[in-house]
Amino acid sequence: MFAEMISHLRRAIPKDLEGLWQLELACFEPGRLETRRTLQRSLKNPKHEVWLCAHPIETAQATAALYLRVYRKTVRLHSIAVHPSAQGQGLGSLLFDHARKRTQTLGRSYLSLEAEQRNTRLCSWYARHGFRVHRELPNYYAPDRPALRMRLTLDKRPDCCP
Repeated sequence: MFAEMISHLRRAIPKDLEGLWQLELACFEPGRLETRRTLQRSLKNPKHEVWLCAHPIETAQATAALYLRVYRKTVRLHSIAVHPSAQGQGLGSLLFDHARKRTQTLGRSYLSLEAEQRNTRLCSWYARHGFRVHRELPNYYAPDRPALRMRLTLDKRPDCCP
């Protein structure tokens, strides 16, 4: 079922703000939430890409979202959010695959991210997708809340091209 939903993946637009905000509230603890204002800025910033996956019938409610930030040499995977009711079904992996392809399409060599070091489940999930620890970041999220900067090295050519 969720594999079909990737066909409903689209670039988010400003009118999607409320659905993205509701998804943010459902997925992240208060100290890790993006603000509405930050989400709104991301929707308008040409160097940010927000991708939304919504059930085709219930389009007001975002099921999952992918937040990318595009830099000169790398794309930063800022966040993957999958609604709790849809977790464990492979949707996050499908979004990750989209992030990888976008990175290649944009001609960047690296896809990078930061993950809370204590969240071993998440760090392992990224490692299974090919990310390797690039650097440890002490006190990144808050005092005594270190992060790992992880990076995936990619061939710049997208899969679709020779």
